[in-house]
Amino acid sequence: MILSNDGIQQALDAGDLAITPEPSPRRPTEDDEVEKYKVVRIADEIVVDLLKEACGIDCAQASEGGIEIKTVENVPIPVGRKELLIRTKQTERPSDAADVQFLRFRIAAETELSK
Repeated sequence: MILSNDGIQQALDAGDLAITPEPSPRRPTEDDEVEKYKVVRIADEIVVDLLKEACGIDCAQASEGGIEIKTVENVPIPVGRKELLIRTKQTERPSDAADVQFLRFRIAAETELSK
């Protein structure tokens, strides 16, 4: 559901992500899997977790101003704004705390550049 703009571009630049018209051969097998299990992991060349919600934020809430569209190779990709990503990282995990610190740093840097 959510990637940062920077994350998409970095993955494309590193050759870790390709935009292809074909669906993944390892997609969920049932339409209601995310609803039923809350998290569905799709593992192919990369691992993607499909979540019903993150830190109490579901897709409908995230779509209310938290998502922007990034077009890569003419494919529109919804990505989470940094502020939304911070809201989804409100956990006790050290990796999430580090992510929040980095995202806040990026927001501050972008704000400073826009002055």
